[in-house]
Amino acid sequence: MNPGDPRCHKGPPLSPCIKVCRVDRDANLCVGCWRTVDEIAAWYRLRDDEKRAVLADLARRRPPAADHGA
Repeated sequence: MNPGDPRCHKGPPLSPCIKVCRVDRDANLCVGCWRTVDEIAAWYRLRDDEKRAVLADLARRRPPAADHGA
C-alpha cells in the first residue's frame, strides 16, 4: 500500500479488500488484499493504529507482479 494512500492516515482506516478473496495456502495470505486470514477475521475489531500497521505491512507482502495495476 502506498504510504500516501488515505486509508493509511485520515480517519478510520478502510479495509484493503478488493473483492478478490482467495487464500494462498503456502503464504497464508489472501492474494487480493495480502492480509492473513486472522487479520481479515479481526479487521473490524482492530484499533485504528493496528489497522494502520497492517496496511503499512501490505507492500512488503505483495509480490511486484501482484500490483493489480495500482
